[in-house]
Amino acid sequence: MTTEWPIRHRRWVQLAALAALVCLGVALRVVNLNGVTRRTPDEYAYAEAGKVLVAQGRAGVPMLMEHVAANPMTAANPVRAGYLFLVADAMRLTGHTDEFAGAELACAASIVCVLLLAVVAWRRFSPGVALVAMLLYAVNPAALMTARRGWGDTVIEAVALLMLLAACEVAAGSRPMGWGILVALPGGFAITLKQTAVLSFAFCAGWILVVLWLRRQRRDAALFAGLCTLTVLVAVAWLAHLLGGWQHFVAFLTNSMNSSTGNAYSMAYEGGSPLRLGRAFLVVSAPTVMLVLAAIGYARDLSRPVPVERQMTWAFFGLCVVFLATVTLMNNRMNLRYLAPLYAPEALLAGVGMAFLVDMATQRRPAWGAPVAGVAGMLVLGAAALDYTHFRTEFALPDVQDLSVRMVVEAAGSPTPVALDASGAAVPPGGVEFWIAAAVKASQAGECQATIDTSTHAVQIDANSALAWNNLAAGFECSHQWPAAISAAQHALQIQPDFPLARNNLNWSLEQQAKESSK
Repeated sequence: MTTEWPIRHRRWVQLAALAALVCLGVALRVVNLNGVTRRTPDEYAYAEAGKVLVAQGRAGVPMLMEHVAANPMTAANPVRAGYLFLVADAMRLTGHTDEFAGAELACAASIVCVLLLAVVAWRRFSPGVALVAMLLYAVNPAALMTARRGWGDTVIEAVALLMLLAACEVAAGSRPMGWGILVALPGGFAITLKQTAVLSFAFCAGWILVVLWLRRQRRDAALFAGLCTLTVLVAVAWLAHLLGGWQHFVAFLTNSMNSSTGNAYSMAYEGGSPLRLGRAFLVVSAPTVMLVLAAIGYARDLSRPVPVERQMTWAFFGLCVVFLATVTLMNNRMNLRYLAPLYAPEALLAGVGMAFLVDMATQRRPAWGAPVAGVAGMLVLGAAALDYTHFRTEFALPDVQDLSVRMVVEAAGSPTPVALDASGAAVPPGGVEFWIAAAVKASQAGECQATIDTSTHAVQIDANSALAWNNLAAGFECSHQWPAAISAAQHALQIQPDFPLARNNLNWSLEQQAKESSK
């Protein structure tokens, strides 16, 4: 008993530390839920669809279809009916019938992600890896951003993490069919949320099938494959029935998948080279990216005594490759919120990387274990503090409107405006792109007059730039000059009618002008 007590005691201390980090992650998400001054076009669209479904239920789906036919670039596509019904349910539960209901749903889903990550980390990784992963995920700027916005990506993240937990359990030797149900059923539901959710479902299902096949559990593999196929067919059939037939389902699915083609915002903010995507990850959290790269060393070390943990590390790298390759190859889809299912695996890989570095540092000097671990812990705490400060100063306070690669890069806080072309290269000063970038910087810093001045330079150079006119509208909004803001937003929409940010600015200015007139 005397030899077992210290080990057991240490385990309880580690569990208490993990619980404290879970509480930290939950608290940060709740605290940062408020403070959003302007909602995005996606949030407005989802809220409008939710209100229709609250009022009319399933009978409101034809109205949503009409909205998409009239406004294909801005209306919420009913092929994502699963998420739209969740928004409607959130409105019923909270009593909020505006965009805040979607934000509350996102916050709740992000809290579920915190809990699921704690379970995965504690059950299948060493305590050191679990603690580092939980701390970095608790303060992850991208995760905190999506948790305060009703975009729907956090719900997809929660479903993806649940499937990943089940896949890890099967890989570790747990009952395949019991845990396999937690992949098949959420996977079918994920199809009704958003098309990108299919990636997580396909990856987790494929991982389980490979594991079962290698173990020669062919019967379990066949049953699991059949269950996954059944859930997919049920989900697709439900969507087709809801939309009035297979023809409508295919049409709306095609519309959703092609929504970025010809979209001014997607081309301007979500396009570019893979280098720009890598730079965006570094802007969000450079320490996490460095630790993820260090985890490659652990995955390559075949002498590790825990082969299951190494298998999970390789699987997480595989998941990252699948998502990164998809958003890179697709047309104008480089947006970090589309990569929300990678937030938790990235944190786990960072934990693995830190554990590997500590192990390498103490391999020849085992007596240095405690001091090195202490220094590593202090470095991780410092990195977490920097990440949260970065989130507050560069994302939350400026109220950044999206996690598209261009917006993330331009939120980096560089002292001079950075304009980037489609390949990610800097644009020399003096051109319209330079002044557009300068206006974005000024707007994010809350400098109203500077936003107006730089945007005015941009429209003088190119009067047909919808981006320049939209930035000018944002500057006038900032200084509460509503008639001027309305005029600038209307100019932007005349040039590019499907520009959602300009539509958002126009609606906001009209609403604020009406409020001031009624006083």
